[in-house]
Amino acid sequence: MNKLSKEKRDKLLMVGVATLMIVALWWNFVIGSQSEKLAGYNRTIAALRDKVDKAERLSRLETVIGQNLQASRKLLDSKQESMAPAAGQRYWLLKLIDQFKKNYAMDLLAISQPVEEELGVVPKYPFKAAIFGVKASAQYHEFGRFVADFENAFPYLAIRNIKLEPEGDAGGTRNAPVSGTPAATSPTATDSGSERLNIEFRIVTLIKPTTS
Repeated sequence: MNKLSKEKRDKLLMVGVATLMIVALWWNFVIGSQSEKLAGYNRTIAALRDKVDKAERLSRLETVIGQNLQASRKLLDSKQESMAPAAGQRYWLLKLIDQFKKNYAMDLLAISQPVEEELGVVPKYPFKAAIFGVKASAQYHEFGRFVADFENAFPYLAIRNIKLEPEGDAGGTRNAPVSGTPAATSPTATDSGSERLNIEFRIVTLIKPTTS
């Protein structure tokens, strides 16, 4: 076999180098670019598939979510029934206390008209508070029992700012109970003036919001 001349070897070497350079440039600008685009497409497809999977899961849970929402609304409505109404709040509280105090030796003497206040617990909080001034007469321990039982029975009402004063000597004049709440409805207790107290306190209650 005849050996190639130096000139031909150089030409072949140059052609080989040029071919390698062309292949490298083609791979870098064509194959590499297409591979990068393909990887981007794959990432986009994966993100879309994840969104579709989440949407399908939510769609399957739609019935359950709707049932839970309906149950929560019923629970909220039932709790709001124990709140003060938007109108006639004084009569509502008078009737409530009159019924509740029958198990306690306590006379209800007066209930003021309510003052409404914004609670401002969280933004757009739908509930306002009604504050009543109340006067009553009872023995110390009987009133303490009434307060504990009353707040346990009505979680959306709270008794605050309690002031206690002796009612007076035995035989002293006692304020008449509020109309509709006769002392006869309370259990009979030892009528000692030194044991009974004139009591003033505030009752704070949430007001049931009106729906538009």
